[in-house]
Amino acid sequence: VLYGVMFSFVACGISFDEYVEYVTNPDNGLVVTQSNAQGYYRMSYRPIDLLLKTEQLRSKEPISSFKGSFGDLEYYVLEIENHSRNQNDKVDFYYAYTLENDIYQIRNQDTIRPSLYQLDLGLGGSTSLRINLAFTSNDGDRNIIVNDKYGQTSNFQFKKQDIASIPKMNL
Repeated sequence: VLYGVMFSFVACGISFDEYVEYVTNPDNGLVVTQSNAQGYYRMSYRPIDLLLKTEQLRSKEPISSFKGSFGDLEYYVLEIENHSRNQNDKVDFYYAYTLENDIYQIRNQDTIRPSLYQLDLGLGGSTSLRINLAFTSNDGDRNIIVNDKYGQTSNFQFKKQDIASIPKMNL
């Protein structure tokens, strides 16, 4: 009987691989993709636990050493894929420095700009971009608009219940 009780405390969360599978499955509402003839826009919600565990695996430091580094923010990854290759410095400049101004979250009829905008991958004639974003924490549904000057306007919606349903991971 004692072993069963101890096992239930240890097995109260899912593994890292199961966690990654859950948060990257579009059926769980944490990945939203919008497509058109030119390509697609995909935004993924990135829970703090995923970021903490990923950082811990990279550095081999204890998770407690990273807990304060992510602040009171919610993290997202925006991926933009265009079927045609960009060879224009003006367009590259826009995605590197100005697209940030065309991304915002609507919250209670207010426009909230990203607290973090980091171009992770792309430019120089690339057909794809990957951008890390963060917004201040929110207790309700999340509605994020990307009004791409060289692409499309996309409205990414993340439901409060989908975020609250993320299972706990064994950390």
